[in-house]
Amino acid sequence: MPTSYEVQLAKLVAYVKRLNQLVEERNQQLHYWQGYARSLREERQRLGVIIMGQIKRALGEVAGRYQEVNSRIAKQHQHLEHSGQLAKRKEITWQNRISYALSRIEDLSLERKAVRQELAEYKRRTWEAEAAARQLREEGASKISELETALATAFATNRQLMAELEDSQEQLAIQERQWQDLLG
Repeated sequence: MPTSYEVQLAKLVAYVKRLNQLVEERNQQLHYWQGYARSLREERQRLGVIIMGQIKRALGEVAGRYQEVNSRIAKQHQHLEHSGQLAKRKEITWQNRISYALSRIEDLSLERKAVRQELAEYKRRTWEAEAAARQLREEGASKISELETALATAFATNRQLMAELEDSQEQLAIQERQWQDLLG
């Protein structure tokens, strides 16, 4: 029969074996969980790389779109600025044309007025010559032939002046039409 010391020693050995077994189980569990943690770290790292790649790609696309929009905005700004400059140039050109046309119209109206005054003067001279011719006819027959010659000369001069006047009036009318066409 085993002694109490041997029984206790056997119990102690059994207890130590049991503790060793528990430590071995714990070591295996620890080893399992360390492997599981390592696989989780690797998975987290792999997912992090994938997610960071997707984020970089998305940010790259956003940056590309942003640059594209900025370039479009810059082009539109340049286009608007250029259009504004063209409109300003056209406005200045039209203002210059209008002021030139108005000054030319004023010049033509002054020329027309002068031509009308000349025409009135020629008509007045003609009437005076006719009146003088009538008076001379009444005074004497000898002077009639001289006066008729003078009157014919005056009429010829008057016709010539009238022809010149009509030519200048036609030229003025043509110039007025041309200016109206230019302004229209």
